[in-house]
Amino acid sequence: MPINTMNFKDGVFYAEPVGYFDNVDGRMWANALKNYATKHPAPIVAIVDIHHVDRMCSTLAKILSTISQHENVLAIAITTGETMSSRHDRILQKLTDISNLRVFTRLSDAEHYVMSQMNPMFGAYTSQSVMVYQFASV
Repeated sequence: MPINTMNFKDGVFYAEPVGYFDNVDGRMWANALKNYATKHPAPIVAIVDIHHVDRMCSTLAKILSTISQHENVLAIAITTGETMSSRHDRILQKLTDISNLRVFTRLSDAEHYVMSQMNPMFGAYTSQSVMVYQFASV
């Protein structure tokens, strides 16, 4: 199976495809993301780790563009290695045109990006801590 891992925890949908990431796998991933986004009470984010992908279907950009427009999907982060970037420049260039999708070479950078989208900063405080303070002071 080309998608080795797919899981959803704490508002983050993580997927790790391997081998050939084709149109069928992309649609399966997008449908799973859509189901989680629709059922979750708060907006969610996604990380797709393509370090172990050898080839990518050119139609994945369209699938990712469509699912990124879902009202309950805040951000999508793609992680890829240096060699992957050079082999798939054309497809990755299409992905960078999607407004809430970013491509990273390290998983830690992708995780930081999606968490910053879930908890944006207000000054020195996260939106979550501002909300807690607001309720505490009323």
